[in-house]
Amino acid sequence: MKGTFWLLLFLLAGLNSDRCRSQELEPGFLSTMPTGGNIAIASYGFSFGDILIDKSLPIEGLNSRLNILGVGYFRSFKLFNRLAKFDVVLPFAFGTFNGLLEGQPESVSRQGFGDPLVRLSMILLGADPLKPQE
Repeated sequence: MKGTFWLLLFLLAGLNSDRCRSQELEPGFLSTMPTGGNIAIASYGFSFGDILIDKSLPIEGLNSRLNILGVGYFRSFKLFNRLAKFDVVLPFAFGTFNGLLEGQPESVSRQGFGDPLVRLSMILLGADPLKPQE
């Protein structure tokens, strides 16, 4: 009976796989750390190059120069006697786009915040959460 349950669960998950398209891979995501730990991060990325667009649009030779800044904060704590982590990440991007619009050279600049990440995670299996002194 128990094996049949797991087989049916596996088959249902396989039939529903069109809804499960990607996963987020983060190094050290499930690694342990002491409770009460605080981590602040800052990151910068630069990207440039041509952008491929639909040929039916009246835009040719579109290219970009983008700058992306990110700041984040992580905190570990004990939740239901398991190790938990709270994350907040906020990206900000600015850049310029150049190309030909109906044969005329055009340029535009854009800036703004990206989608923020707010996540609460908990390690269900593994070692008990410990304070730094332990």
